[in-house]
Amino acid sequence: MRFNKWFFLLPVLAVNCQLGNATEILFPASQVPTGKCSVVALYSAGSEDLNLHVSSVDQIKVGTSGLGYTTNSSNDLTVSQRSSASGLRVLFNPNDGLYYWLKAGLINYDVEVPSVSVKDTLSSQDNGYFVGVGARSLLMPDTIVTPAFSVEGGVTYSDVAMGSLKQGDTSPVAVNDKIKELEVQFAAIISKKIRKFEIYGGGKISRTYLTLINLSNPGSVSGYKDQPGAFFGARYYLQPRESLVLEASAFGDNLISIGWSLQF
Repeated sequence: MRFNKWFFLLPVLAVNCQLGNATEILFPASQVPTGKCSVVALYSAGSEDLNLHVSSVDQIKVGTSGLGYTTNSSNDLTVSQRSSASGLRVLFNPNDGLYYWLKAGLINYDVEVPSVSVKDTLSSQDNGYFVGVGARSLLMPDTIVTPAFSVEGGVTYSDVAMGSLKQGDTSPVAVNDKIKELEVQFAAIISKKIRKFEIYGGGKISRTYLTLINLSNPGSVSGYKDQPGAFFGARYYLQPRESLVLEASAFGDNLISIGWSLQF
């Protein structure tokens, strides 16, 4: 457990991180009728490099006088992360003002961490969970001439227990760690329906707060990362209120999402 002990015994003050668990959009910009809601059963998978900058402050004593000075030290880690998630996302229009969305489901991570000679892989043995809430405003409806345009914002929280550490080709050993993530995301969405297809895309920006905790030998590191990105997607309507959706994110995160949607 070389990485586990080294990482959590540092007197860490800050970690700047980049994590690929970005929030899917999955709903085009077009309007939802008043009093109606649209539900998507989703599955998403993504991968991304994480850049961790770990900094600490050490006290260096001079002679036997008790005097000393402090020095800043840092370690840069480049790690790779893979994640997959499944769950439900609901968008509803209660009174023809703001639309609101909720999401919840299961998620898991694999994180590859470089050590002296091999890569260590920290994995979740059981699914963690995620929950999210947000709001959307329709600024321009879809017409014969113009596409629909919406903006939205939301918060997603995830909690995943990391139960296994594998060093290179050796057998994995049990660990008792946890990843907690809070993401705040804003997005602008434009879409146009053409026959049975609805094409959509846009840009997004997010701030991700990450905390990595060692539960056996109490200690943690935490920090945040601001990240822009773009997304592209398409819906195919099987029926007027039933559709399939495919979405991809790029530039800030690599994420593929698929879903099956119903409107009530």
